[in-house]
Amino acid sequence: SGEPTTTGTALGILYKQFDELASMFSTDAEVQLEEMRQAWRKGEKQRAVDWLTRIRHERWTMLSERVKSRLLTFQGSLALDDDDIEDARSLVEEASTHAITESVGRLRALIAKREGNGAIALSRLDGFEEPDSLNLRAAIHLDSGQVQEGEAILQNLISQEKANAETYRILALACLCTRRLDQARYSIELSTELEPHWVTVRYAAATIEYFRSISPGGFPQGPI
Repeated sequence: SGEPTTTGTALGILYKQFDELASMFSTDAEVQLEEMRQAWRKGEKQRAVDWLTRIRHERWTMLSERVKSRLLTFQGSLALDDDDIEDARSLVEEASTHAITESVGRLRALIAKREGNGAIALSRLDGFEEPDSLNLRAAIHLDSGQVQEGEAILQNLISQEKANAETYRILALACLCTRRLDQARYSIELSTELEPHWVTVRYAAATIEYFRSISPGGFPQGPI
């Protein structure tokens, strides 16, 4: 009569050890994911691609559903960066079967934005209020010519002390769009202080300096 109890205890220990190991692998994967996101932003895209390939082959079954979702959306973002919208769409839908995370919302919004559907893009971000999603919401407004709406979101993040390098980068572009060049330069300097090696930050800084270097008469008509 003691055997089932002994077997049950042993299985319980094994399940607990598996859960602890899976938690450890998932935590480690999330830390590495942030490192790879940074690598991509610095222009080291192939490093991120290689890491994703490796982790999907070696540790996939040990990861939590939330981490799997985040990894798939990151892979989808890389695909979208290569203009492969269909692959990005497939990956975000696969990610959603594991967990609906803020990264799922952002990638869906980015796909809609790439397809020229600004209103749909904004709707994909409903319910997501962390800085990265709010930054993207602001960028979509800016891309649609709604500079005031976008800037209001950014200023709110700043007032709440939740701004990051992307917040200041988008704000710099909003200032550029409305020809506030000194404010644009100030904002991009703040962004550069936080993330000096991001490709998008360096490109925005170069763009702002270009417009600062030309005479007012050289500005194009309408929004920049």
